[in-house]
Amino acid sequence: MKKMALVSASLLALLALPTAQAMAEGKHLTVVHYSPPRAGWAMESIDAYVMTRFGCIETLTKYDGDNRLVPGLAESWSQTGDMTWDFKLRQNVKFQDGAPFNADAVVAALNHVLTVPTPSRSIGPKTVSKVEALDPFTIRITTPKPSQLLPYRMAAPSAGILSPAAYGKTINVFGTCTGPFRFASEVPKQSLAIVRNDDYWGDKAKLAKVDVRWVIDAGTRVAQLRSGEAELVMEVPVALAYGLNADKSKVVAAVPIPRIQTMIFNHQRKPFDNPLVRRAIQSALDVTAISEGVYEGYAEPASGPFAPGQPWRPDLKPVAQDLDKAKALLAEAGVDPATLKIDMPVYNDRPDLPDIALVIQQQLQALGLTVNLRVANYAGIEPDLIDGKFDISFLSRNPLTDMADPSAYLASDYGCGGSQNFSKFCDKAFDEALAVASNAATEQERYAGYEKLGRRLEEEAIAVFVVHPKQIDAHSTKLKNFKTDPLGYKLLTTEMDIE
Repeated sequence: MKKMALVSASLLALLALPTAQAMAEGKHLTVVHYSPPRAGWAMESIDAYVMTRFGCIETLTKYDGDNRLVPGLAESWSQTGDMTWDFKLRQNVKFQDGAPFNADAVVAALNHVLTVPTPSRSIGPKTVSKVEALDPFTIRITTPKPSQLLPYRMAAPSAGILSPAAYGKTINVFGTCTGPFRFASEVPKQSLAIVRNDDYWGDKAKLAKVDVRWVIDAGTRVAQLRSGEAELVMEVPVALAYGLNADKSKVVAAVPIPRIQTMIFNHQRKPFDNPLVRRAIQSALDVTAISEGVYEGYAEPASGPFAPGQPWRPDLKPVAQDLDKAKALLAEAGVDPATLKIDMPVYNDRPDLPDIALVIQQQLQALGLTVNLRVANYAGIEPDLIDGKFDISFLSRNPLTDMADPSAYLASDYGCGGSQNFSKFCDKAFDEALAVASNAATEQERYAGYEKLGRRLEEEAIAVFVVHPKQIDAHSTKLKNFKTDPLGYKLLTTEMDIE
């Protein structure tokens, strides 16, 4: 009988094993994200971030949890000349469509992003002049001038590597990645279906299926978490975070990130080309009150563009409101506040920006200025930003989005001809100092150069840096091992699990 019982127990265990495996293999997560892909999966666009966040495309280099550069699809890299870097590729990788991963595929992928009409801020003809295969698993990248930052650029989402079959008139990202997850299908601007890549070269993901919903309205996102329709929602507004904190079945994850909410001036419109006027408006603001009032503890008042803890941050205090100083600066500039009518468009894709703008409108009215605040989504505001049809506006930017070094941000937002330089600030001395800093041989020299540039932006009120908001996401307690990536590169990981 004892032997029979042991055999029965063993049979039961064997019968239970497939069920347990099926449960593990069938783990399903629903994510509600705030921003759908908008550019047909173009690698040079913001859509590339969606591809990396959801575990599809991978890059030659990548960042670990401490923002340190580590191997990705390249096992190693070395500078072989003043303007050349060689990358040794992994040999145990294959694309999800079965195509071989090798030097020829990588060269084709990188050459695609180098030849598009509007290159990304991270990688383009200004930063990379040539990509070639040296052998089946070694590539050489040549830069137009000496660059210490080339390996950092290779970690940018726009430098992601897809199968040769992905590149045509449009990008086909479905089944052409190398990552731990595979994009299966989409309903444009509504949803994205993702499945685990069981042939992944690295650790196998715990989640078998992920459904992504694109929901712009923050209230709707949070409602889907509350109802159990979703287990993870991104970008929770401060006003809704407190309510979720009271729900013991939910977790509010508020993490400091490098993001900066910035008030920009149109430097091509008078009187905002005058630093006295810009400093006057800067002096009329109380950024600490904005941080405390609008964000209720979920933000830090800014003092320059760089977040606390970054090694290149200038040692400055946040702007303190001083209306007497503001009035004196306007008088020195010969500007009568009663005659200054300010056009201030702001986009509401980030719901905190209109709240900031409303407070600033009130603070500037205390100076005697007339402010016309108009709110629309980014698609409605962007043409005016590009064409310079505004006096003052707002941008929400992460200075480390392009790479974990602020040089790309400084060039795009404040360099002459920068792709995000809506303020049209242009100063050759600034550009030259940035070039020297970004190409310095040591980190210490680079960081010192960035610190000087950040100090100049603040002290000359080239822009007004308002707050560093925290990233607020929320999820069910059933979701395990979720971590907010400060750079915004990663969301799904192989470690994430759900009960």
